[in-house]
Amino acid sequence: MHFYKLLPILLILAFGFFEPMPVKANATPEPSGKPIQVFDVMQQDLTEDGTPDVAIIDCAFATDHDRVLVYDPKGDMPIGNEWNKVTDFIGDTWVFDVGANGTAQLIVKFEKEGDLYTALVYDDLNGDGNVSYRIEKSQIIITESNFWHVKVESDHSWTKPDALFDSKFTFLIDGYTSLTPGVSGISGNDGVVDWQIEIGDKDRDGINDYILCRVVSPNLVQLYQPSLGKTTILAQMTGGRPTPYENTVFWPLLIGKHTYEDYRYFDHPPMIAINWATGSIDRYGILGFPIEAGYHIYSLLPSEKNTVNAVNFENPMAYYDMANDHDGWPELQVRFNYAVPNDPYFPRNNYASKIDTPNLEAGYSWDQNNDNKWDYKMELGGNYAIDSVVYFPDFSIKSIPYDEIVPWVKNKTWDIAMLIFDSHPSADSEGMFGKGWQLGRGYAGGKSIEPSGVNDNFMMGLSDKPPLENYQDIQEFMRGEYNFQYFDKPKIYLSAFDRQLHLYSAQSGVWNLGAGQSIHYSNLDGDAYLDQWQDQRNGIVVQQVNYCKDLLIYSGNGQILLKQTGGNPVLFVTQPPGNYKEWQRLDKQLKASQISNSPTDFTGMIEQLAGVEMSLDGAKLRDFRPISNGFRFIMELQSGYSFTGEDKIGLIGKTPGIYLVFFDGTYHLQPTTPPEIEMVNPLQFSPSRPLTAYATTNIQVTLNNQGLEDAQKVALELSAVQAGKTVERMDPQEVSVMSGQEKKAAFNWAPPQSGEWEIQVIARLLDDQGNELKRTSSVSKVQVNDPEQTTLKQELSAFDLVQPWQVLALILAVGLAAALTVWVLFRSHTVD
Repeated sequence: MHFYKLLPILLILAFGFFEPMPVKANATPEPSGKPIQVFDVMQQDLTEDGTPDVAIIDCAFATDHDRVLVYDPKGDMPIGNEWNKVTDFIGDTWVFDVGANGTAQLIVKFEKEGDLYTALVYDDLNGDGNVSYRIEKSQIIITESNFWHVKVESDHSWTKPDALFDSKFTFLIDGYTSLTPGVSGISGNDGVVDWQIEIGDKDRDGINDYILCRVVSPNLVQLYQPSLGKTTILAQMTGGRPTPYENTVFWPLLIGKHTYEDYRYFDHPPMIAINWATGSIDRYGILGFPIEAGYHIYSLLPSEKNTVNAVNFENPMAYYDMANDHDGWPELQVRFNYAVPNDPYFPRNNYASKIDTPNLEAGYSWDQNNDNKWDYKMELGGNYAIDSVVYFPDFSIKSIPYDEIVPWVKNKTWDIAMLIFDSHPSADSEGMFGKGWQLGRGYAGGKSIEPSGVNDNFMMGLSDKPPLENYQDIQEFMRGEYNFQYFDKPKIYLSAFDRQLHLYSAQSGVWNLGAGQSIHYSNLDGDAYLDQWQDQRNGIVVQQVNYCKDLLIYSGNGQILLKQTGGNPVLFVTQPPGNYKEWQRLDKQLKASQISNSPTDFTGMIEQLAGVEMSLDGAKLRDFRPISNGFRFIMELQSGYSFTGEDKIGLIGKTPGIYLVFFDGTYHLQPTTPPEIEMVNPLQFSPSRPLTAYATTNIQVTLNNQGLEDAQKVALELSAVQAGKTVERMDPQEVSVMSGQEKKAAFNWAPPQSGEWEIQVIARLLDDQGNELKRTSSVSKVQVNDPEQTTLKQELSAFDLVQPWQVLALILAVGLAAALTVWVLFRSHTVD
């Protein structure tokens, strides 16, 4: 899928709406500064016309003593000593003086433009903490800037009782704030609106339920910057009227800076939040993040009104109250990371905008025990296009409708699937995003690997091999499982052995238990279920369990256990929960199957299962693998070994030593022989010889192993020698060669020159520490020809420059021109 996550994703959710970070459930907003206190209201007549022109409000909104000056240039201010009776929000200009020291930290001009009520907001732009201005009679001349910074429009009067609930608000931003930083080469406050934020009512129930924030200035629309979101949409799907802020500063939209992430967007009405200490706008629009039931779109692509817009990146990020508990915290979150066909921001390499294949990564996180922390996540990838349309009053987007997102994900067949489990879960406002794997982020060497090469490379067809090396480890206390060739609907299952939820058809997995201990999972027979558990300490296997043919085979602590269970290896298979009923059913199934064993108590897990058991002490097992009708492994019997139970293997009379055990319905036991690696001659060349200089040839090497033990590590090296001097050496490869089987490997080689070459391949058998045990080699001599000579006709035709008849005409024309030139020169010479 993507990416996209394109690259290490820079999720900068600007525009004053929200930030991606952990949040608390059922929290109440912190006070926006101290409670507003009004000490006194005085008036002055600046124009000496007998009526007051300015009201001076001594109050406390940021410090113990502040002042607000309200100028009324239109001359209709009544006489009085109550601020709400002598001031209004039409035609008045409000100057907010923090500390009552004669400076201004904010100036707001209120106007009426047709049917709209507007507020022009000026804050500090030069960093001195003040908004510079001067007074001419009752007129305020703002010298800080020729242009307002933010303009707010409403179709309701600011003092109307329902103004904060069912009004349509528009915020226009000219320049940048701390959350909308300036962009290199793009001017800030210049009289051109850069951003537009609209807060509207989609379902016309009298409650604002969506926000559209978009870039509108031509410079920003055309700007290519991967970290700049150009379209943001927030939408709530349930909820009543928002709760007004308790400590607004006179104007119902004006509040002080405070902690915003302790509540959800749409919990409170629109606002402008001011950092009174710096005299600058801190946030604007709707605050809070995330939401219990709703979604947002965060796109790097711009959008327009009155059209259907393609949007990328987070399209959408949706939240669901799966528990139906209305506690303010979602139990299900679906995060799409989407790249449109020919997406200019994906993949983040030389192929950006050049691949017409869409890319979709779906992160499906859920909280199974309803503790406001994410327990599981499925990561799903596929090249699906999003073509359905979501409609708003005067614009539309290509997205999945909110009610269709969950069934859409669950009914799709996905190319790639992962399951991530967190045994020490934490809150995260974006689902299980900060920890664990993603399609664009793996983990290796104790750190996250981003981009990991899955969605931006493998899924886009730029590589035919998934980057398995980036998914062999995971953060502490996390478990991850993957299948890079999934091709199924998202499914999970509960193992009858370890009673853990696993990815259906997982290829492999790892559980990082911390302190250097981990469990590694494998699916050796390639069916739908994991069948090998290895307990590793600092990379060394200390115990393992295998399941095959209704048998559990344990090895560890000098013991081998064989137990015939005769039961189903899984207790149930299901899809991840998507609604309250499914969530409840899964919860009941998990609780009914719960066991108290630790994740590495393999013998305890075996004991819980009924069946006939054989126990062998003083023995070790290695190299377990399935075969066509059973399994095989190497067993080392130590001196003084003993067993209990039925002698299924045939140990009676056997002396200590190393044996091959294989099962094909019946157990067989025989002394083993070490790996015997042979190289099949001759080497195979494709295309077949003779070879040509500079042309790439594929050299295939075939190995076989006649020993009874598997060769787990065989290092292959190829070199090309000419005239006794090594001139070419290929990158080495490491392969495994199973007992009784052949293994093929290939090298690509482009001879740098013609002549006779000697191709040598060396195969070195290695132990677990990389020490060489044995080696074998093969040598082939080949003749390399000079590059083929081509005619002018062949070279031109090869590049489709001209047709053959045109080539002939061109040759004749060149010949005639040459002959004419010689004749002219000859005539000139004879005349002289």
